[in-house]
Amino acid sequence: IYLSPAHPEVQVHLLDVFSEVIQYYNLDGIHLDYVRYQDSNYDFNLVVRGKFQKRFGFDPLTLFDGGYEGDEYDFQQKINEWQNFRNEAITNLVSQLRNKIRKQGRKIQLSAAVKPDPHEAMTRFGQDWIEWLQKDYLDFAIPMNYTKDMLHFNYALQKIRQLELLD
Repeated sequence: IYLSPAHPEVQVHLLDVFSEVIQYYNLDGIHLDYVRYQDSNYDFNLVVRGKFQKRFGFDPLTLFDGGYEGDEYDFQQKINEWQNFRNEAITNLVSQLRNKIRKQGRKIQLSAAVKPDPHEAMTRFGQDWIEWLQKDYLDFAIPMNYTKDMLHFNYALQKIRQLELLD
């Protein structure tokens, strides 16, 4: 069972918890571990689907349960809208947490554990960690490049090295 980052009540709850911790504890930093979706097929609760349907005019579940009846181009456009919607929810949470830290006026670092391949992080897990770094929502990111397979490890490392523009 996972909390839905796109559910408004979940975001309010998490931000309330963070606010309390920031206000009452002398912190050097906050590290967000698992600030992502479980996978690309996650978060079809009724509230999130309703928010999405109100904004985009269709139920995202139809894209994954075989109920979608459209051409391939339209299908891919709708998948992209769903991915962007999911990404925005997590980015919003990270951004709001950064704002709460700044309002306290203290030097509390904010970091996150992230999937190492930026493209996969966005499209599969909803983590747009490149944007988070570029917009200073995070002070730093910790790529979770955990694998025993050296080819996979080096592939992920090359993806990260391509991001030198972040330095």
